Amino acid sequence: ILLYVESFGNPLTFRSLARRVSRTKPIIAVKSGRSAAGQRAAASHTGALASSDAVVEALCDHAGVVRTTTIEELFDVTRVLANQPLPPGRRVAIVTNAGGPGILAADACAAHGLDVPSFSAGTTGELRLALPAAAAVGNPVDMIASASANQYERVLRAVLEDAAVDAVMVIFIPPLVTRGDDVAHAIRRAAAVRPEKPVLAIFMSTQPAAAELLPIPRFTFPEAAAAALARAARYAAWRRRPEGTYPQFDDTDPAAARRIIDEALAAGGGWLDAGVAAALIRTAGIPQPAAALVRSAGEAVDAAGRLGYPVALKAQGPSL
Repeated sequence: ILLYVESFGNPLTFRSLARRVSRTKPIIAVKSGRSAAGQRAAASHTGALASSDAVVEALCDHAGVVRTTTIEELFDVTRVLANQPLPPGRRVAIVTNAGGPGILAADACAAHGLDVPSFSAGTTGELRLALPAAAAVGNPVDMIASASANQYERVLRAVLEDAAVDAVMVIFIPPLVTRGDDVAHAIRRAAAVRPEKPVLAIFMSTQPAAAELLPIPRFTFPEAAAAALARAARYAAWRRRPEGTYPQFDDTDPAAARRIIDEALAAGGGWLDAGVAAALIRTAGIPQPAAALVRSAGEAVDAAGRLGYPVALKAQGPSL
């Protein structure tokens, strides 16, 4: 479910519905009106009242809604969640035939809270056998520009088998000797071996290769792929949380609270006096210090003796 949101008419209802739906179906939302200028535009567009961005972020986080900041990110995350499994964790392997984009991908992963772990000794050994001596077999794996489609498939299979890897980002820059379509087919074949781990492809060229890659989502740059994968990982972590329970309290009196509030509103609203406020707090079962209302210094001394020292003195009155 994709949402464009300007305001929440009833945040409690939205939270309740979204929290229930998000357990089985992703909800991805872009919220406009985050700036003062955007809030003025939203007010003139639909009369929407701006909500605090921190409140919106907390609401989405609690309800399991994947929040994005742009429409482009909305569809980036959608392509990942609609076509790939939820990542079992935040550990990402990066495979590339060009060192620079691999480093940028690692930076982008770190910026979005994803981990780029080291491989096991077994994986490193397999990569050494599959690649020339000039290649870098750490994470990111830099296969160098001469990497063939066959090497892409072999390397991707190896890193997907590593227990320390939850997802893979594969980068391809077209050199003179390797066809993008061949690499796309190789990536798809390798990814099918471990279908529980998501794979994202970054083809930094004008060659679409999208049809050959499906169902693997294709991105043009590593930063967008890392941002989409991070949001998918965050949503997956939310899905793994226990649902929790709503606590039931037997020491509250909602009916009494409603009577106090109704009487106060009928009297014209405004600040409640201390006695009424204390009575309202008691209906919620919230502990509070003992108190007494006095009107003179003598009454204050007598009340303090009854309450027991130490005491605090607080002024009350309609003009204060």
